[in-house]
Order: sequence, then structure tokens, then C-alpha cells
Amino acid sequence: MRCSSVLWATRHEPHVDRCASVWLIERFTDKEAISEFVNRHAEIPKEAIGFTIPRAETGPIENVKTTFDALVEK
Repeated sequence: MRCSSVLWATRHEPHVDRCASVWLIERFTDKEAISEFVNRHAEIPKEAIGFTIPRAETGPIENVKTTFDALVEK
């Protein structure tokens, strides 16, 4: 995973997993991260790393792991 300041995008509806994932990214992965919350049907911005949004590289696996867990493993 990149460690330079980049845009990270996730769904805008508040949820514990998404909020914890933003915290994880900003605290440990990219301290200068810019987080953007987008509509679930919006395209992921080209310059962004998407998570917990349709067509994103990282997300939860139902009944197996949360997005937070997936980010920690990555």
C-alpha cells in the first residue's frame, strides 16, 4: 500500500467500519491522507484509492472480515 499523501474515497453513509478505516489510514498508513466520502453510486475518483464502495479494491467480506481487517492485512 502506498505511504504518500493520496486521496482515499469511501461511501458517505456513517458506519463504524468506514470510520475506523479512515482512522486507521490517517493514523498509520498515510498521516497526510485526504479522505473523501462519496455517494455509493458515484465513480471512484481516478486519483483515489477506494475502499468499502462498489468497484473498490478493498472492502468487507460478508461474515468473514471487515474493511478495517482487510486494510490491516494489506
